[in-house]
Amino acid sequence: MRRFTLSTLRDYGVGRRTIEDKITEECSVLMKTITTYAGKPFEVTTVMTAAVSNIIVSILLGKRYDYEDPTFLRLLKLMNENIRLSATPSILLCDSFPMLGFLLGSHKILINNRKEVHDFIQATFIEHLKDLDENDQRSFIDSFLVRQREENKKMTNAEYFHNENLKALVLDLFGAGTETTANTLRWAILLMMKYPDIQRKVQEEIAKVIGDLQPRTEHRAKMPYTEAVIHEVQRFADIFPMNLPHATSMDIGMQIIPLLSSVLHDESQWEKPHEFYPEHFLDSEGKFLKKDAFLPFSA
Repeated sequence: MRRFTLSTLRDYGVGRRTIEDKITEECSVLMKTITTYAGKPFEVTTVMTAAVSNIIVSILLGKRYDYEDPTFLRLLKLMNENIRLSATPSILLCDSFPMLGFLLGSHKILINNRKEVHDFIQATFIEHLKDLDENDQRSFIDSFLVRQREENKKMTNAEYFHNENLKALVLDLFGAGTETTANTLRWAILLMMKYPDIQRKVQEEIAKVIGDLQPRTEHRAKMPYTEAVIHEVQRFADIFPMNLPHATSMDIGMQIIPLLSSVLHDESQWEKPHEFYPEHFLDSEGKFLKKDAFLPFSA
């Protein structure tokens, strides 16, 4: 399943120039949306999350949504609420002692939210089945359904390519492709407001390297300061402080939850661990410097 997922995502442009085109298109829509506020204050969470989510949604479902689409907004709300609930003490307790789930209201909300998202995904792939064309696959769901037909005919791997796995895959990719990037962008906006001198340096580098051109991946290598700022946003903000639980497969079978904060703010690894300091990722010549202690999402 992992091999199929990675291969299919690559087919739809992930890691290739195609995904850049999708991002560029979405950025244009986002900028037009922001200009409609004419410089007035507005709450950025919804539009930023919607813009980021549309990238992965266009791959999973083969379409993008308007930022004010009620179905889309409902999905984003459910996903955000579940991620927020997942970090609460009651849900963490329930993860350790599942039998307590029926006593906790937050656990019931989480389960109901997940069911609503699953129902939406199921309704979506049922729609895709109606006009599924093996020679014209438009989305990740289409590719999964085509592979499902093939495996059912051959009677091999059918236990993997079933509808429940499809719903779980789409849900996981939807969440993973939205929250971390959207949170990084929101933190970046906040930190640029708080540190205008750093914002000015980023703006100057963008103007010098990109100018009036369309931003492309190849520009990154020529923008060490901007790259350092992005990395420092993720280090300083500690967006995903606790990794998903892991379990040792040998010896004692203990479950381990890596605490990423411990390395991201380690005084032995960072010159100013508790300050926003992009120079953590720059060498003495101002070139971008990779750090082994930079583990923002997993360990």
